[in-house]
Amino acid sequence: KSKQREDMWFPTIDRDELWGVLCNMVELLADDSHAYIFCDHEVLPILLNWVRESELNKVITYSKPLVWDKMDAGMGYHWRARHEYIVMLEKGKRRLNDLSLPDVLCFKRVQGKDKCYPTEKPLALIQTLLANSTFATETVLDPFCGSGVVGLAAQGMNRNAILLDTEPRAIELANRRL
Repeated sequence: KSKQREDMWFPTIDRDELWGVLCNMVELLADDSHAYIFCDHEVLPILLNWVRESELNKVITYSKPLVWDKMDAGMGYHWRARHEYIVMLEKGKRRLNDLSLPDVLCFKRVQGKDKCYPTEKPLALIQTLLANSTFATETVLDPFCGSGVVGLAAQGMNRNAILLDTEPRAIELANRRL
């Protein structure tokens, strides 16, 4: 069951819900395509284990953790994270559009007056992922759209986008942004 603190913008999901989301996402993922899942150091090994050791390994032919270097430290009460993980999944066989890109992506995190959602990702980072895994007129799905940055990137790159979120404030924000 989803848990939400009153002061949080969005609900968090537990391990069972995450498994369900991953299975549904893989089922919806087109053949010969990629998916990207942003996560932290705790969820990274869980996702990689699931796609490599469960029945999903019959469908997901390749998985790779990428690192998003945020260029400066975020908030925290312990070691302050300067990076976030991105799990790249491949269903079928699809070559990346640019094989020269490294697996550490350096993009300054969104902060200050430019930040409109707690987990917002930089537009340039999303554009890089979309440019490397999609072509013009293809459809991109973002089931946790938050601020709508994936839709904004898709719009500017001649991709179609389907954006979903369970949080009404996120939907309102994404609609205003687009």
